[in-house]
Amino acid sequence: MRVTIILPVVMGFLLLAGCASDEPKPAPPTVVQLRIETLRDINRDGEGRPSPLMVRVYQLRELAAFNGADFFQLFQDEKSVLGADLAGKEEFILRPGERRELSVDAKPGTTAVGVFAAYRNLDTVQWRASTPIPQNTTSVVKLRITSSRLDLGTPEPVRDDDD
Repeated sequence: MRVTIILPVVMGFLLLAGCASDEPKPAPPTVVQLRIETLRDINRDGEGRPSPLMVRVYQLRELAAFNGADFFQLFQDEKSVLGADLAGKEEFILRPGERRELSVDAKPGTTAVGVFAAYRNLDTVQWRASTPIPQNTTSVVKLRITSSRLDLGTPEPVRDDDD
């Protein structure tokens, strides 16, 4: 009788031990820490005064549509222009001389970041910049906004101090 009770209990423990095997850990998230610096002379108005600048940061699955789009297409109808390549977006206003940090938790499928700036004088500025981002890691990307261009750096991995 004792064997009849102990055998099912032992079998139950063995079954549970088999279910507790090591599952593979999920891949780490893809995070971009964008460090933004605007110079004091950005986006001059008709009087020559520096003015605030509207900036968009796009999470992109592919870069071709973003890099090939016209300014007004992106400004007015980004969803149609970027279509399935658009994974996410942040939009904000930056003042001349402002510094800001933005942490972007990349949505699934995001392979690149695109930056769009609505400068007043489109004929003399570079209003778009983009860069591929490393997957499953946290990286820092520096964005320097000048009076005539967006300087977007290459992603640099964040070093773990525990190593």
